[in-house]
Formats: sequence, C-alpha cells, structure tokens
Amino acid sequence: MLSVKTKRYQLPTQTFIKIGFATALQRYWWAFLVPVALVLPGLYFTDALLWLAIGAMVLTLLYLLFWYVQFYGITQLPQGKTLFERYSYEFKNEHVIIKKSEKEGMVLPWAQIQQAELRADALLLWVGKFQFFYLPFDIFASDNDRRWVETVLRRKKLLPTAAA
Repeated sequence: MLSVKTKRYQLPTQTFIKIGFATALQRYWWAFLVPVALVLPGLYFTDALLWLAIGAMVLTLLYLLFWYVQFYGITQLPQGKTLFERYSYEFKNEHVIIKKSEKEGMVLPWAQIQQAELRADALLLWVGKFQFFYLPFDIFASDNDRRWVETVLRRKKLLPTAAA
C-alpha cells in the first residue's frame, strides 16, 4: 500500500487568522452591500448624507472586527489549542492519518474533506466552513510525494483536474 508521510508541522496562529479572515470576507462579501445601501438614501436626502456615511463606515469596521475577533479568539481559547499543536500527516488512498505522536492520532476519511485548495506555497484541506488543514509544501519529503497527494485529491474530486 502506497502512502506519503510528512514532517511534523505546527500551524502558526497568524496564518490561521489570515486564512480564516480572508475566507470569511470572501464567503460573506455581500455584507458589504449593507453600507452601500445605507449611503444610497443619503444621496437623495443630502442633509443626512454625512450621518449615513459615518454609520456605514462604523458598520463596516464593526463587521470586520467581528470576523477578526472570531479567528483571533480561537487561538486564545483552551479548546482551540489542539489546532496549533505539532502534527504529522500520512496520506493513503483510503484516508489521511493525522498523528500527534507515533501512538496518538486520528483517521480522517476522504469523505470528510469537503474541498482541497492548491495555493502557491501550500495545500489547504477544508473539513468545515472555517475548519482547514494548512499543509505547506516544505513538509513533504519530495516533490513526488506532493504530486502524489495532489493526484489522489484529484481522483477523489477534491481538486480540479486541470493543474492550478
């Protein structure tokens, strides 16, 4: 049975915050239409334009702060500490094994992975709406190992078939 093992890797909290925050903004881009909708009546009622514009800016800043606090807070909570421990990964045709040590680990079936994303420097495996595994390419032993994992992800229809 062919498998690929990675080096141990710990997800930096700032990387988690950056990816989670960017993903939230991409998924909920339509929320930025609310401030625009607030300013539009102000164009007709010019007396209220300043107050509506200020209200729109405050709402936008609060929205951004809300999402940033969500991801920053996870890094501070005791329940979130397991996300930032050192793990090694073993990819097989049937599943992924996430190992904390040689004796501790868990099996993640391919069916639980909703989507994979190939970035310039890393592979992202999405397990939930904002739950992901960030796997930089340098944790793989060789380029062949990385390409094998990409091939398996394409066969499981988690990555597009065309090279990204």
